[in-house]
Amino acid sequence: MRPAPPIEVRPLGIAELAEWDAIVNLAQDGTVYHDSRWLCHIAKATGDSVHIRAVFLDGRLVGGIPLQVRKRGPLSLARRAFATPYANPVFRDDLGGLASGCVGRLFEDLAKSYSAVTVSGSPSALLPRSLGREWKVAQRATYLLDISDTDKLWERFGHQLRKKIRRAERRGIEIVSPCEPSIFFGLYNNTFARQGLRTPVDTEGFAGLLTALTDMNQARTYLARTVEGAPVVARLVLFDKRRVYCALSGADFSVIKGCTSELLIWHIIKDFSETHSELDLVGANIESISAFKRKFKGRLIRYQEATHFRSGFEKWLIRLYQRRKKSRSGVSAHE
Repeated sequence: MRPAPPIEVRPLGIAELAEWDAIVNLAQDGTVYHDSRWLCHIAKATGDSVHIRAVFLDGRLVGGIPLQVRKRGPLSLARRAFATPYANPVFRDDLGGLASGCVGRLFEDLAKSYSAVTVSGSPSALLPRSLGREWKVAQRATYLLDISDTDKLWERFGHQLRKKIRRAERRGIEIVSPCEPSIFFGLYNNTFARQGLRTPVDTEGFAGLLTALTDMNQARTYLARTVEGAPVVARLVLFDKRRVYCALSGADFSVIKGCTSELLIWHIIKDFSETHSELDLVGANIESISAFKRKFKGRLIRYQEATHFRSGFEKWLIRLYQRRKKSRSGVSAHE
């Protein structure tokens, strides 16, 4: 009987990123959020350390997982990067019976390498069922819309949603693309400020992120503005060959209330309906947000997010740090 080929897990080097992107592009559960360019741009904008924890089978790269890693004294915290909802492990589709061993080895390494690690699934990639009791699993959700037939989708919309879209059109709300980075950041910053939060990126970092993403040819920005030209809602849309993702957004509803966000999403749907069949509204985990997205009649898709603490002492230290941080700022972390 042949011995099982050796499995190695380590951070991926810069020279190996092209090979990683090739795996992501071919894998059924790879997304634009796994693309090394997205990860590098996010890392640069936020100043965080983002890397890919890679799995090698007999010396060959076969998969891995993207992680944002932060150091807090003796603690190491690993999770999905900022604005990256899907950071599920991605592996080559041709591993066959070797896949389970590679996945198991990756999760063993993650549990040992970080004080705390959170692994996110995605609508197309469920986490392994046999993680063990030491992994705490939480449920997350999003809405996926079939946008291949806009006439049929329009008919599926409820009367109230169609009414709001038409009302925004009658008000003269205009949708333009692209959106100037400075305008987008102003709306984005306003969204955080309304909740008493501070934006995780500054103006320069945000502008650099939008410019870099546009150059990837996998992103577009949109702006909804009044007939007088006042900006109301901005949205960043990412896309890969499988689907479209409604990513970052910002709004200033002191300008005009209601209807504008609905019209903007409807415009995005029509814009991509000829090239893509599915739109991911990205995130349905807060009731007010979920209620808004529910109106578009998409499929509610649930997936998992699992967290592991390396030791009880490190868990206690992390919880203590989080409580002190929250009490100092008076607000919770926002993403």
